[in-house]
Amino acid sequence: MPQLLYNSTNPIFSSVDFRETVLNAANSMDLPSFLFVVPTFRYGRELERELTAKHFQRTQRPIGRLPIHTVRSYVTQFHDRLATARRDVSPEIQIALMDRAMNSVDLSYYGRGGKPTLGVVERITRVINGIRADGILPSDFQRDLEYTRENFDKAESEGYDQAKLSDLYQIYSRYLELLRNRWTDYPGKLFFLNSELFRDRAATFRRAYPRVRTLLFYGFNEFTFPEIGHIQQLGLVQDLNVMVYFDYEEANGPLYGNFEQVLNHLTAAGFQKLDLDAMQINIPEEERRPFQHHMRRNLFRTDERIPNRQFDPFIRAVGFFTREEEAQGIASMVKSFVVDERIRPERICITTLRLDRYADLLREQLAAHGIPATITASYPLQSNALVTALFSALNILASGFTRRDVVRAVSSPYLSFGNDVDPIALTDAAGKLRITRGRRRWMLRIGRRLEYLEIRLGHTPDPEDRRMIESEIRTLTRARSSFVAVERMLEEFDRKMTPAEFRGTFLQLIAKLNVTEHLLRLRQLLDSHSRASQDWQRIHDEIERDTRALAKFLTLLDELVEFLELEEAGASPTPQPSDAAVADFTNPETNAPEPAAPTSGAPKHDLDFYLDQLRTAAAMAFYQIREKHDYGVLVAPIEQMQSLPFDVVILCGLVDGEFPSTYLPEAFLGKPLPGAEDRHLRRERVAFYQAITSFRDRLVLTWPRFAGNQSLVRSPFLEALLRITTLEESGRVLLLEELRVLRSRARRGESLPEGLEFLGEIQTWEELAEEAGAVIWNNQQVPRITGDAEQMLENLQHTAAIERERARAVAEADPGIVPEYRGVIGAELTPEEQAAIAERRNAEYSTSQLELYARCPFKYFAARVVRATTAPNYDATLTPLERGQLLHSVLFKLYTELKEQGMLPITPQRQAFAIERAREIAAEEIKGIVFEHPYWSLDQERLLGGEMFDGLLKEWVAVDTIASPEEPRLMPSFFEVAFGQNNDRSGGFDHQLSVDHGIEVQGVNVRGRIDRVEIQQTDDEIIFAVADYKTGTPPTQRQVNEGTSLQLMIYLEVVRQMLAEKFGLPIEKVHPAGALYYRLKTREMEIEPKYLFVPQELYQLVMGSTGKKRKTGIETMEELQKTIDNVFTKAREYVEGIAAGEYHVTTRKVSEVCRHCDYRTTCRVGELRIAGED
Repeated sequence: MPQLLYNSTNPIFSSVDFRETVLNAANSMDLPSFLFVVPTFRYGRELERELTAKHFQRTQRPIGRLPIHTVRSYVTQFHDRLATARRDVSPEIQIALMDRAMNSVDLSYYGRGGKPTLGVVERITRVINGIRADGILPSDFQRDLEYTRENFDKAESEGYDQAKLSDLYQIYSRYLELLRNRWTDYPGKLFFLNSELFRDRAATFRRAYPRVRTLLFYGFNEFTFPEIGHIQQLGLVQDLNVMVYFDYEEANGPLYGNFEQVLNHLTAAGFQKLDLDAMQINIPEEERRPFQHHMRRNLFRTDERIPNRQFDPFIRAVGFFTREEEAQGIASMVKSFVVDERIRPERICITTLRLDRYADLLREQLAAHGIPATITASYPLQSNALVTALFSALNILASGFTRRDVVRAVSSPYLSFGNDVDPIALTDAAGKLRITRGRRRWMLRIGRRLEYLEIRLGHTPDPEDRRMIESEIRTLTRARSSFVAVERMLEEFDRKMTPAEFRGTFLQLIAKLNVTEHLLRLRQLLDSHSRASQDWQRIHDEIERDTRALAKFLTLLDELVEFLELEEAGASPTPQPSDAAVADFTNPETNAPEPAAPTSGAPKHDLDFYLDQLRTAAAMAFYQIREKHDYGVLVAPIEQMQSLPFDVVILCGLVDGEFPSTYLPEAFLGKPLPGAEDRHLRRERVAFYQAITSFRDRLVLTWPRFAGNQSLVRSPFLEALLRITTLEESGRVLLLEELRVLRSRARRGESLPEGLEFLGEIQTWEELAEEAGAVIWNNQQVPRITGDAEQMLENLQHTAAIERERARAVAEADPGIVPEYRGVIGAELTPEEQAAIAERRNAEYSTSQLELYARCPFKYFAARVVRATTAPNYDATLTPLERGQLLHSVLFKLYTELKEQGMLPITPQRQAFAIERAREIAAEEIKGIVFEHPYWSLDQERLLGGEMFDGLLKEWVAVDTIASPEEPRLMPSFFEVAFGQNNDRSGGFDHQLSVDHGIEVQGVNVRGRIDRVEIQQTDDEIIFAVADYKTGTPPTQRQVNEGTSLQLMIYLEVVRQMLAEKFGLPIEKVHPAGALYYRLKTREMEIEPKYLFVPQELYQLVMGSTGKKRKTGIETMEELQKTIDNVFTKAREYVEGIAAGEYHVTTRKVSEVCRHCDYRTTCRVGELRIAGED
């Protein structure tokens, strides 16, 4: 029952209604003689607003500010009226002080391995805050250390950790030294007041409050030990009535056990008890009422069943399928309360123990349902996107221009580095050139790539390739100028600065980056476009969050600069004027003081120092969106709704492990805290009790049943409530299916649970789109809906019509149905577009282009027609493609030299020279490649050889060495043979066989570059094979037969014509002997030859005498020619498809074609495909 503790013989407060007591004090014309202390800032603010209005209604007189405080604001005012020389230490400055303390003492545990990390500093700060609040002093740690030294084994078994205790003792002591005479925190203020009161209670109190005669603490559940000591001291002040009102039931220890300790301490100090709302004792518990009496007496008290039916109509418990559906269902429920039952939104409260799991979900769902809401979540400053962008901008210089920071800063929508900076170009350059960090490396790599591209452009006649090269040159040129502009923007930070200079330079940077202008521009953009109200509210909240975060960050900057100046100058802080009245509950946000003028000769630091200080301070900084009084539904944690009554209370998140939360001992403390787990559990029991007794008309309890595939356990607190009611027997506890299933049941006319019919209604745009889409897909009519939904429904109807036609195309196996929605776009193009596409019929193609179309026409369209770029894939070392290019270059130079010196083929006698020369060439090529990567040196050793490996080049030469020059075998003769008018002529290529004119073979214009041609020549006949170096997996014969691997079959026919022309032989005298793949396994340092379509009659000639004969499936050269002809037939089909505008998604195996495709998220390959497609 509510009880009153008081220190006088005649307590003034004798009513359960605290509001009436405050109004009586206001009417007494002696308001300054009263002080009221309440548990939360929110309750004090709401109470002042309500009672100010009521007082005016009763007396028609205005009232001054009511003397209502929280404990903190009361202690702060009391302290500041006695000691004005110290300044409040904010959480941000506190962690900065803690960081200094930890770095100025010798730590054996928390500083092991160097400077403590920010996470450790933050955790230690929270630990010391907790123990200071409980009145634990460094001397207590000293006693614990003495105990552990004297009883080491016993202390260790009890949970004491000597190393942690020693570190905490040093940190705590040093922290107090840094606070002394300069800064103070709440525990420090309370310690000061208790010390002063102990010396002279009456004089100390009267110096601060000469007129106060009554001090009332109302609505508290527990006090810390220093707070209990303070109340005990106040109780001994002469002519001061001290009263403590609290909710308590002596018989219910499991609920009120924490306050029992407070009660014992205060009664031992002379306080007396008075019951204000006595319960009837001799009645059956099944009949006890009102609800608060029943809960106060029986909640958690017993495991026995108490079937009290009195409250079933007012309470409902609902288990939703998931947490997301819980938030959606709560929003629907609130909308039903407001629309159907006419309950004002501000009379509804949604609460839970910890709001962090629900804040964003409820913000989204309440806005989607069109419900105004005030969400009191606190957001960590360091996680805000705008603040992160500002840190990234500074970190560019501090971290050595890392790619992550450069890209994050220049790409941020909050920052503008000017028109000279192209974020896309910088991002693209960083990805392609694999720039990880380094100011010089950015410029060096961009410059080298530009030089290479300029040379390549001069040797590339193909218009399409030229366009691609020119585009890359433009991009890199913009990237280089952008990088220079970023450097100029940050050049002022490339020096040592005083704190005041850093602040001024940083503020100038924020102005240059147009941060505030971007926020204002976004707001203007919102105002200029029509939006649904819920969308506007959602985006408006985001803008306000960013605005509040920026304001908090600037305040933090000012505080930090002042802190650094004061600490480094050794000066005492400027006294702040004390608040002569009481805390201003109408304005919870205070403006930061103006920073002090820089001290003459102040120390200077580099940017790293200031960034470290800012990050440390930001770790403890939080910000909130400004609350609007009586604006919508209140969403707040339980601790903030304490003592506030609501018509409807919705308590969510009732899952075991969350509410009650799992108790985790403080691992950083280094010693056990007896009874801490029990106090933790009782504290959360009281929070549950307060939440469920705050309603007037309706209480709803909710929980999610599943998290992914995991089944969640209902809270034991809810089980305790169900034990002392008959909610389950009355059908007031429901386990719901998924909401879409409920809506489907409602659409079929099935009944839903009583009182939850609104869950079957369409209440948001998303639900409307989902339900209307299902109706339209089934060819049913949607009722005429006008307004904002009309356009959406038209789009849905159009989409459904197309999808039905696509389904019909599958059912009827007719690709002619809606071809334009299946990738066949030719007929839908304009005449000019059709003509442009048709020009590709006579275009010159590389085999890779034709193979790309063969695998997936849509990917060809995306990559080669519209040239859609994909997100860069960063790789810190050489890619497989670049390894292959490096090996190509080395082998070309090696074999060209050997050929010129008459040293081909490689024999055992020539092998050592070939290996050594190959390594020398490779070493020269590698000089131009610099990577800061731990595996780069290993990659070099794999290629060149070293202490660990012989190297890939040695393996290659060994495989290519023949037993005897007299052995009849195809010999390597031409290397890097280029053909085609539009082929890339840059780099090394064979000058004997290569041609620079177009080649048309069997109706297809082709170009390419052949790694190697091996021949055997007699007087009037040539037998040859083409070879390709592969670092990846070579294609199979099946892929050649299917038409997805065309390269070497096309190369065979091209080289056949080139050899006939070069040697003046009839084409019939030049015979292809098959395709060779040399697989260069750079990781395993192995060479694996692979032979495709080698006729059995030529197998020994191709393989040599040592080769193992294998079955290839082709017996004669005529069969090989048929395979080549079949490949060209498919190539002509591909060219025709390209020219006709047939760009449908792949018809081949998705598992083979689409697994690593960059366009797989846009092509809809998983949707309907024509019957017969795999």
